[in-house]
Amino acid sequence: MVKFNLKTPGREINNTEYTQEELSHKKKGKYDATAILSALGGIANIASLDNCVTRLRLVVNNMDEINEDVLRENGALGVMKLDDQNLQVVIGTQVASLKNQLERLIN
Repeated sequence: MVKFNLKTPGREINNTEYTQEELSHKKKGKYDATAILSALGGIANIASLDNCVTRLRLVVNNMDEINEDVLRENGALGVMKLDDQNLQVVIGTQVASLKNQLERLIN
């Protein structure tokens, strides 16, 4: 039987060493929307913001302004750049609350 090791979002190799405090931290579904907005390139970089069940779906003006490392540090499980303007950020089932926080910051 042959098994495949497909690299899907959230299954990337992570060689980061964590402290005991970081390992025992319990996340309560709260995301730092300000840091995530900044990692997305700020308000001016977002042309469209939507979500599905687990992902933020964005149309951005400049893909070069996206900081994937900061997005992952702030709870993103994965970042998928579909083309020059379409971006998906895998968050999980708390994505709707994060989208609402981002919309409040944008508007």
